[in-house]
Amino acid sequence: MVTVEVNSGVRIPHHEKLLDILSRYYSLRDIMSNSNRKVTLSDINTQKSARLNYEYPDGKIVLDDYMAIAGYPEAKVHVLIRQHDTHLSQIHLLSGKGY
Repeated sequence: MVTVEVNSGVRIPHHEKLLDILSRYYSLRDIMSNSNRKVTLSDINTQKSARLNYEYPDGKIVLDDYMAIAGYPEAKVHVLIRQHDTHLSQIHLLSGKGY
């Protein structure tokens, strides 16, 4: 469990907006798409709670390979790249622009 406490006077988005932002945040996609993990956003002031999840879009696999990591002879990274039929872009989450 992770708890984030915010000092008074610090502006944070409403629960629904924060849920929307976090559900699309690139760095959390692998965590939220993993069925073995449960990510929940809870607002202790309003008692609102919602599960965060992410589903990767379907697409043609153009690369599915394991690659060595220089300096780490026993480590390998799995690289999976899919090509989607339409343009996908990362939204600039701080400005609220995108899609």
